[in-house]
Amino acid sequence: MMRRYPSKFYSLHWRLGFWLLVVSFACVHAVILLTAVEAASLPSRLKALDKNGNGVIDREEAPGPLQENFSKIDTDQSGTLDGEEITRFFQRNRKAVKSAGNESETVTRELPERAKALDKNNNGLIDKDEAVGMLKQNFSRLDRNNDNSIDASELALVFGGAGGALVEVDKVTQLSISQNVPVMGQLVATQMGPVAAQASGAIAKINVAVGDRIQKGDILVLLVDEKLQSENDQKLAIVDQRRAMLEIAEAELKKVTQEYQRIQNLRNSSAFSAKRADDIKQDVNVRKGMLKDRRAQLSQSLEQLNRAHIELRNASILAPYGGVVIQKHVEVGSYVNVGTSVVTLVNDNNMEIAVNVPTAQISSLKEGQVLNISLDDKTRHQAKVRAIVPTENALTRARLVLLTPSFGQATRQPALNQSVIVNVPVDATGVAITVHKDAVISKTGKSLVFAVVNGRAEERVVTLGSSVGTRFVVLSGLQDGEKVVVRGNESLRAGQALRVAETRNR
Repeated sequence: MMRRYPSKFYSLHWRLGFWLLVVSFACVHAVILLTAVEAASLPSRLKALDKNGNGVIDREEAPGPLQENFSKIDTDQSGTLDGEEITRFFQRNRKAVKSAGNESETVTRELPERAKALDKNNNGLIDKDEAVGMLKQNFSRLDRNNDNSIDASELALVFGGAGGALVEVDKVTQLSISQNVPVMGQLVATQMGPVAAQASGAIAKINVAVGDRIQKGDILVLLVDEKLQSENDQKLAIVDQRRAMLEIAEAELKKVTQEYQRIQNLRNSSAFSAKRADDIKQDVNVRKGMLKDRRAQLSQSLEQLNRAHIELRNASILAPYGGVVIQKHVEVGSYVNVGTSVVTLVNDNNMEIAVNVPTAQISSLKEGQVLNISLDDKTRHQAKVRAIVPTENALTRARLVLLTPSFGQATRQPALNQSVIVNVPVDATGVAITVHKDAVISKTGKSLVFAVVNGRAEERVVTLGSSVGTRFVVLSGLQDGEKVVVRGNESLRAGQALRVAETRNR
């Protein structure tokens, strides 16, 4: 016989079952969440990369292979890498290689992205004839199985495999510094300007065009000269007339002078007349004055003829110096007055360099000093300081220095206003600590280098000075004789073990 329970009993039983089901579901869900969190957490060996402690690897924190494959690993496109994404990627792209007596180590099956470009035959290996740079120099050391190729596992040694990352280093050295400061100047012409008409008249002919090269004395422009020729002929006729008048005056003076001499010879005879002698003497004086006037008139007419001749000659406007026509101001038929510009010339064979040198460097210059210069065609030349203009620009705190260049063999004809780099010496000379430029990495606005300390990479922040050839002057952060990484430093991290492939004195 079936026992009957009160309805309240069934209601309580149903409620207990429902809450047990809810608690069970919550436990299962919590286990799933914990498993997901555990899977997403970073492996212990990668936690050192998490600089900001946010539990993931940001793009700027990712080194080497993580940086190279960041986009592939970041499957959720979150801009960060969690432990699950990293594990999933390397499980897919790596295999375990057992070494006798050692724990298993993982080696990459696939070449890194930056090495794939070397794999010309797409065989997944870097063959001997494909290796370049540091790989070529250290090929025999990297090819551990002697198969004349480097696979991904062997290549991993370059970027931090067993024994450390393979790098090249260079010594921090002291150098004697005698530094030059490059200052931008430009070529200016010592002879340049408009050629003006020296006579008035209409333009009859223009013999040149813009761009023509001319020699000193070449006829540039011809004026209509009929009027000038007529005036010249008129002045010449006046000169002839005045010469004739002068000759008459000279003959008359000679005649009265002879007559006066005869009267004087009769002074002791009865035929002598004192009054006649005085009259003739007076006539001689008059004739002398007239002769002087005729000579003055002739001089005046000669001067007028000379002016007319100059005017006629100036109807041909000549080049005052050799050069190139860079502008034409008149056309045939134009009327010009004295002083009107007809063309503009520049003497491109006689140029100098004008450079505004900072006042701080002026003391290192003197007239006659030879400086090194370079043109924009990469040719190097020399120039001699011709003058240091004793005025200073109040805005730029610089003074104008003029140099006479000696171009020698330039790849093209230097041009007016062309830029010129002038190497101005600096007063300060001495010894400075220098580091090769390849050692310097820019990161977050700072200059960094990796020094080699006890076989490991030590990150240093350095303060750099001026550039000296292929090196930088180091103001702080390094000591003379220290070794710094110059190749392979792009993917290094602080404390990473290093293997020095080569030491260069650069």
